[in-house]
Amino acid sequence: MKKHLYTLTMGCLLLHACTDPKQVSSIQDLHCDILVDNIPISENSTVLKDTFTIRGYLVHNTLIAANWSFTNKAYAYSPAEPSIKVLEKITDIKVFTVNDYNSHYAAGTDISDSCLFKANTYSDYDYSYNPTKYESKASFLKRTSDVPDDFSTSSINSFKVKPLTYATSGTQQQLVVMLVTSRNTMVRDTTISFHIQ
Repeated sequence: MKKHLYTLTMGCLLLHACTDPKQVSSIQDLHCDILVDNIPISENSTVLKDTFTIRGYLVHNTLIAANWSFTNKAYAYSPAEPSIKVLEKITDIKVFTVNDYNSHYAAGTDISDSCLFKANTYSDYDYSYNPTKYESKASFLKRTSDVPDDFSTSSINSFKVKPLTYATSGTQQQLVVMLVTSRNTMVRDTTISFHIQ
């Protein structure tokens, strides 16, 4: 019997051959906000230079493939235990300054190498969310690249970024977070503007 996955992406209907039922996941978008004490702040809020973090939410396209078999009476649907096939992995993450950040980082500079990252993973095994500890950019990227193509353990659905270098007091700040995937997809979002006390 022939099994297919019908995918509606970017307004195009694509047909994929599929051997088993799967949830197929790809990254569609990114949304970022600024947190102080894990609470989102509003536009033009004033924060202490060492208290804010960036939170990023990944928007996934999760598409379900099912087994359909043709009989002489009707189309029969054959459900099975889902697994997830990851279509793309995060290969790079950058954090750009919109304004001059401090004496070392001018406007438009990538400060990601001086940040720590914390992934929040979702397990499709027990449907739980599992935050990791803050780690270097290299460790964070290794974590994302170590996820197998076909897995039933976890996928990153959100993350936090903690700058280790501080913005100059009295400045207005805004940051752009950009993710690059293994399929050369780039998703980015710009945070609200906020004031450093």
